[in-house]
Amino acid sequence: MVTVQWDHINSCLHHASNWTCEHDHALRALERICNDTGFATTHKRVLTSEGNRRADLEIGKIRVAQQIDLLVDVNLRHNFIGAGQIGQHQGQLRNPDHPDHILESAAADKIRNYRDAYRRNRHVAFLPAFMSTSGRIHGELLRLIFFVDSMCVCVCVCVCV
Repeated sequence: MVTVQWDHINSCLHHASNWTCEHDHALRALERICNDTGFATTHKRVLTSEGNRRADLEIGKIRVAQQIDLLVDVNLRHNFIGAGQIGQHQGQLRNPDHPDHILESAAADKIRNYRDAYRRNRHVAFLPAFMSTSGRIHGELLRLIFFVDSMCVCVCVCVCV
């Protein structure tokens, strides 16, 4: 009997590099949004934390959470079930009653592992930037995009007046 792997995006070793490509695409998009607003960013030489953890993006002089710089860790999550043994579950959300659960729990884990280590050692703010393969965006990332966008509007209004 052949077992079909319904959750192909999570289980296929041949396509595993797609995760890296999508991660890098999301990282570049966020960096471009910040750069277009006038914030300096770096993603190659991001500060390490006390425990030698490394975020993906550093946004300089953004001034959030009582810190000057912000470190962002971009992450993608797959929120559909795909059990090879039970094919009828293909395409169902892992938590249909609370679809944001996968993003919230992953962000909470990332915050627990990164935020204090950065704050103690580097005095920078830390933000998890989580998205799902279904198009959901975690609230922290949405707030950052809104904040950066509102800074762009303020700059444009000041320049135009």
